[in-house]
Amino acid sequence: MGVKPVFAGIKSIKPRWSLRQKLTVAIAVVTLSAVFAVSGINHLRYTEYFSRQTSRQTGQLLEQVGVNVDTYLDELFRLTLAPYYNDDVMRMLDSRPAGDAGKLEKSRRIEAFLGSVMTIPRMDILRVYIFSDDGIYSSEKAVSGIPHDFEYTQADWYEYAMDSEGPVFLPVRSEEISGRGETQLFSVVQKLRSKADNARILGIIRVDANYNGIRSICDKVRLQSGGGLYIADSSHNLIYSNGALDTQTRDGLLSLASERVFDGRAVINGKPYLLNLYPLKTADWMLIAINDYGEINKYAANTKNTALIVALICTIASVTLLFAALNRFLNPLRQVVSLMERVERGDLKMRYDGKNGDEIGYLGDSFNRMINELEKGILRNNLLLREVYEAQYLEKEAQYDLLCSQIRPHFLYNALNTISLLVKCGENSDAVTAAEKLSVYLRGIMSSSHNIPLSSELKIIDAYLAFQRIRYRSKLQYNIDINERFLDYSLPALSLQPLVENAVVHGSEEVSSAVCIRIYTVSEQDSWIICVEDNAGGMSAEALEKLRERIAFQNDESDENRFARNIGLVNVQKRIRLKYGMPYGIIIESEPGRGTLVMIRFPYIEPESEANINV
Repeated sequence: MGVKPVFAGIKSIKPRWSLRQKLTVAIAVVTLSAVFAVSGINHLRYTEYFSRQTSRQTGQLLEQVGVNVDTYLDELFRLTLAPYYNDDVMRMLDSRPAGDAGKLEKSRRIEAFLGSVMTIPRMDILRVYIFSDDGIYSSEKAVSGIPHDFEYTQADWYEYAMDSEGPVFLPVRSEEISGRGETQLFSVVQKLRSKADNARILGIIRVDANYNGIRSICDKVRLQSGGGLYIADSSHNLIYSNGALDTQTRDGLLSLASERVFDGRAVINGKPYLLNLYPLKTADWMLIAINDYGEINKYAANTKNTALIVALICTIASVTLLFAALNRFLNPLRQVVSLMERVERGDLKMRYDGKNGDEIGYLGDSFNRMINELEKGILRNNLLLREVYEAQYLEKEAQYDLLCSQIRPHFLYNALNTISLLVKCGENSDAVTAAEKLSVYLRGIMSSSHNIPLSSELKIIDAYLAFQRIRYRSKLQYNIDINERFLDYSLPALSLQPLVENAVVHGSEEVSSAVCIRIYTVSEQDSWIICVEDNAGGMSAEALEKLRERIAFQNDESDENRFARNIGLVNVQKRIRLKYGMPYGIIIESEPGRGTLVMIRFPYIEPESEANINV
């Protein structure tokens, strides 16, 4: 007996990854994770820093631009106050001339004053108007866009000016001006009140200015590419625009900016932008600086990508060196694993011969000691197994011989007594036939070994039943109907004889009516069954349960009491269970007044030719 049986139940599990691979991957993952974490944190810090710096610088620039625009607008507003510094003009506006000459003089003097206002060296001032109850007065550097019969009192801007206590700045608009082409203008309007009676409105003064005045201030601002500088009024009208944003993105950002009074990030179509806002003091306008967040942090992103590439290259190089070092350090451990695989296959002659003074060396020495002890234990185990197998085999042989010896003398007394009675009664022919059947029966049971084919067992049964029919005359009938497929199947000798004997004894002896015994076979999926059926009186449910308990060895009776009753059935059950185990053996079914069916279940086993015995 070798080592193989000891390791037969051990399932070898090959690791998907070796220890070297796991260590290499683990260190690489940790290294890359640390690099990515540091790079990510630095990138977040740098982008936040650059964003704050850009926002602060843009805010300062926006404040300066706002001051300049406020100064420019304030100068325009001062033009609307010019009439208050000329008492003659204020008297003329407050007067009501009766004739045409008076009206003409009033118009000449007011427009002369407006002409003096237009002489200031500013190319952005295009027109000045005064709208009073008795007419429109103007001075122009460009062709007027307003006719003298214009119903200005119906215009929206006039109503805004009348309702406002301060100046009103009108949105940018485009006009076709002779010699200048398409020109963008904006206007500031202001009510004129009487000096004598402040509650009385004398008219509205309006100054039209060229858009280039604001453009010259704002165009000097340079922001990051992808952004822009804008001026919008409270109604979302765009006053100034200088940027590369598309219309949809620009309008979305301006809409957000009009709802906010602080600087911060805004996201449009999934793209982040940085907004800086500055409300103008002179007009209800908002300066809006928009920076592309990606452009602001382009340098930080490039730095991060460069750092990641360098870190990845360094990690690959370090992992390569680490792999080589691990390959050298773990060679002794791989040697131990290889030895363990060979031991698993049953080779106990392997030993670790490394001279390492580290933990792997200690593991190798422990492996050697384990194999030595395992080899000794296997030798001891083999000796014990051999002794146990031999003891169990001898015990089964003794039990089997004892059970067989209990069957052979069981029938002799009744058989000899029957032949004696037949001779005494002068029935010599039946006596001779009975003696012949008894001879066949005895020769069969005496010459049978442990296992015999079913056909030999049936010859013994046929001799027994023929003898019993002579004894009980017409009270006993029998029929043997066996499938030829099972005739060569092997079974323990004298397995059927006790069943047939019980059917004869409990049928013919205890019942006065005729008894018929049938012997036949039944096929199942994983077993085959021999059935012995009689039509005698049967058993009660209580008697049947007790008999099943005796056969199953489940009651508390001693072995002597068990064998004293139903010894044949118990004997057969023990022999079959010893040979085949569970769930094979005897099954009993009985019903009072209808008879008893005893079945023996056998496994399918190929016929054993050496067990065949000719009776």
